[in-house]
Amino acid sequence: MSKLSKELIRQIIADGEFSTPNDIGEYLKDMFKDVIQEMLEKELVLELGYEKGDSQNIYMIKLKIYMELKYQLNM
Repeated sequence: MSKLSKELIRQIIADGEFSTPNDIGEYLKDMFKDVIQEMLEKELVLELGYEKGDSQNIYMIKLKIYMELKYQLNM
């Protein structure tokens, strides 16, 4: 895993307007939450095979599930 560059860290500090250590902690919690959200969304894309909000692919996935269930019930 790569580390953040010192330049990026300096930019985050400059943009963050941190006044207290608590401000830094809140920023890190928000950043962690965003990273976890992105990871979960990418995992869903890999697992389900379609992007969030892609209604055409959602329809095809539902159709595929329906056809598989119908086939299993007819066996």
